[in-house]
Amino acid sequence: MDTLDREISSVLSRETFQNATIGIRICDAVSSRALYSYNSHLSITPASNQKLVTAAVALKNLDPGFTYQTVVQAASGPDSEGIIHGDVWLKGSGDPSLTSDRLDELAQDLVECGIKMITGTIVGDGTIFDDQLLGMGWCWDDEPHYYSAQVAGLNCNGNVVTLSVSPGTAEGQVPKIFINGLESHEESYVSVACTAKTVAEKQGHTLAFHRRRGHNSITVEGTVALGHEPVLEKITVEEPASFAASRFALSLKKVGIQCAGGFRKATKPPSRVIDLAVSTSHSLPCILKTFMKQSNNLYGEAILKTCGHHASAQSPGSATSGVAAIKEFLTCSDISTSGIVMVDGSGLSQSNSLTAGFALPVGGVDGTLANRFTHLPLKGRVNAKTGSLDRVSSLSGFIADDTGRTKYIFSILMSGVANAGDARQGQDDILSAIMKCS
Repeated sequence: MDTLDREISSVLSRETFQNATIGIRICDAVSSRALYSYNSHLSITPASNQKLVTAAVALKNLDPGFTYQTVVQAASGPDSEGIIHGDVWLKGSGDPSLTSDRLDELAQDLVECGIKMITGTIVGDGTIFDDQLLGMGWCWDDEPHYYSAQVAGLNCNGNVVTLSVSPGTAEGQVPKIFINGLESHEESYVSVACTAKTVAEKQGHTLAFHRRRGHNSITVEGTVALGHEPVLEKITVEEPASFAASRFALSLKKVGIQCAGGFRKATKPPSRVIDLAVSTSHSLPCILKTFMKQSNNLYGEAILKTCGHHASAQSPGSATSGVAAIKEFLTCSDISTSGIVMVDGSGLSQSNSLTAGFALPVGGVDGTLANRFTHLPLKGRVNAKTGSLDRVSSLSGFIADDTGRTKYIFSILMSGVANAGDARQGQDDILSAIMKCS
């Protein structure tokens, strides 16, 4: 493999990598023999390659048929007039895939139970997880962005709202704003202040979106040109359990069920309740497919806390208990934890560190590798997980042979890279070198 050494050394000698910390390990998939190793013992921030570990532990610790269940509960069923006296609870199990559509189905289930009115409050119960809604070491200025959504035991719609901003009908007018399809004044959970203006045609847009930290107040500023298509932006919300309760209140309103008391989040689970309706998620393999292919950080944190709760059902799921489950998995698998630091399930924290590792989405088909490895000889052969943070780029996975059988396993971790595009090109060239020298 002297030729492979020379090819990879040529890539690593590029200017973009001069001040970078890089760890690489390439192995034969059948014999596990190392074909190339470069700083493979170094601890390097893995970014989303952390998701590989989280997914592996979920597959090991949770049953393949595992599903999340979101349950509607109350102290008793409806009376003869269809009235629920008291609060209705929306109890979460940590499901990161819960959507308003599924809440609509739950609301319809209540109609079929004969429920017409609720005298109390819709209570969002996310107490199956702890109250640490963001990962350790997550950047505060990432908080409004969809990839840094808060995670709770009750989540909905990825814990974001989608703003759609369209130009007015004349220059100088305030743009039209919709939130999840509703006009901004119809949305009660978040408030939007708009200082943006409509400008002349063909000027594009300079719109910027901000959310006040700790609040659900959003500001839209900048300009959008006449005739411009709607500009879409996903903004995170505070307090996911309360947000999910608000979405369920909207679902109830749509089917004609009156709710007198609004919505709130639970501070503790209810003592005596009965189940009125249940929404079940897809099974674990489908959950993990979305997690890995979309590189969804909310899923990563929810899965990590689910593993933690599964290991210690008497305590709320937490990142700490989830990481403990990961370390137990690694120890039982005879994988050294030397040089490994894990604080979240998604890899968004810069505090994570791994040594060169492993992978999933199919390159050239879909997932986060959709625009990579689209040409021979790598097209359709690279199965890997990307990872990206500021000045961090990673790629871990395997390369298949002509028959689709795994031939090589690789991990490329890069930190301190000058240019993300150059880093990705370097990774691609390293994989091309593997194929060239095989």
